[in-house]
This record gives sequence, C-alpha cells and structure tokens, in this order.
Amino acid sequence: MKKLAINLFLLPCLVLVCACQHVNVKGDGTPDIHKTETIHGSYYNFYWSEYKPVKTAGRVPLYRVRVGDNYLYALAGVLSLGLYRPLDIEYWTAKTEKDGEIEEDWAPAK
Repeated sequence: MKKLAINLFLLPCLVLVCACQHVNVKGDGTPDIHKTETIHGSYYNFYWSEYKPVKTAGRVPLYRVRVGDNYLYALAGVLSLGLYRPLDIEYWTAKTEKDGEIEEDWAPAK
C-alpha cells in the first residue's frame, strides 16, 4: 500500500516536471520573417543532423528567438537515455528602415 501511494505521488510530479517549456528572447522593432527549425541533438553535446546557426543578412537584427520543448520531446530524451533530444527553435527577423541607401556590413576600425 505504501509503494502504491508513493507511485501515485511520483507519477504526476514526473509529468509536471516534463511539461512544455518555452524560452523567449525579444528585442525592439517590428517582426518581418518567421522561420522554424527542429534541432535533433542529445544531452551529450552532439547533434544527429548538421546544425547551422542562424545568420541574418547584413545588419538585419533578430527580432525574437523562441526555444521550445514539450512532453514528448522530454519523453524521447528519457527513453533514449539522452542520446536523442529534439528542440524547436523559432526566430523572427526585424524589419529595417531603408532610405534608398545600401547598408554595408559593419567592420571594426583598423
């Protein structure tokens, strides 16, 4: 009876710990382009597929970045002993105001 009570207490705790998680980083401006990627990695610091970091053209800043996780992704990580761990990454670029001038890439002074 004691084991059943402990198991009934631990099961909801485990489900709540592995629930959805989203981390947002937001800047100033107005959003323009929205893209979503799923990264297939692991807890052991390697990726199953090639991952290329997001780079914007010229001086176009990122408006918002959102890293998402959910229960099924966490369950996949637990069942594979951390060898497979997917993450969703969404990002938005910011609109830039152009007055007919061509913006050059910033370069440090020599």
